[in-house]
Amino acid sequence: MRVPLIILFLVGWLVAHAQQPLRHFSHWTTRDGLSSNDVTCLLRDKEGYLWVGTSQGLNRFDGVHFKTFLPDARRPTQTVSSEVIHALAQDSDGYIWMATANGLNRYDPATATFKVWKSNGESNSNTLPNSLVNNLLIDQDGLIWLACDNRDLCVFDPKSKPSPPTRGSVLWQIRSPRIAKFTKPFITLNLVANTNSG
Repeated sequence: MRVPLIILFLVGWLVAHAQQPLRHFSHWTTRDGLSSNDVTCLLRDKEGYLWVGTSQGLNRFDGVHFKTFLPDARRPTQTVSSEVIHALAQDSDGYIWMATANGLNRYDPATATFKVWKSNGESNSNTLPNSLVNNLLIDQDGLIWLACDNRDLCVFDPKSKPSPPTRGSVLWQIRSPRIAKFTKPFITLNLVANTNSG
């Protein structure tokens, strides 16, 4: 009686575990159209595209094909300003923002165009303190917090209108020996800048 009961238990256990969903992972590389296997950041946008930042370009994946964006001085509004993409975020208006090694970039999905903000080298201007943007975070008010060159933290307002030709300005900035990363808690949005000095 014990042997049939054990067999019945084992068969029931096997049937129960056989109904578990299979987990499937896909792996994409440069052979599939990705610009580099060195992936630095990911973003799934509101349209369902997967944006992949790498050390050698920006990629948009539709589930089948990759579209790659690389710097091209002949077409500055059609692509990114740097191959090195450090961070990606999407704002409430649907714009895709990129922290790059050569400025803050914004992609407008409605027009398929890019806009770039860089430092003009003047410390008292309302431009970026440095064109090397390592990280970004968009807060609940639509302000963009930027970690530039591991020492500058600034708040960028994309909706402000300073003098032409740019749109958007830096509201304030601080300098520290090392600002590298933002932390975004799950429920509330608190900004934490990690520095070497506390």
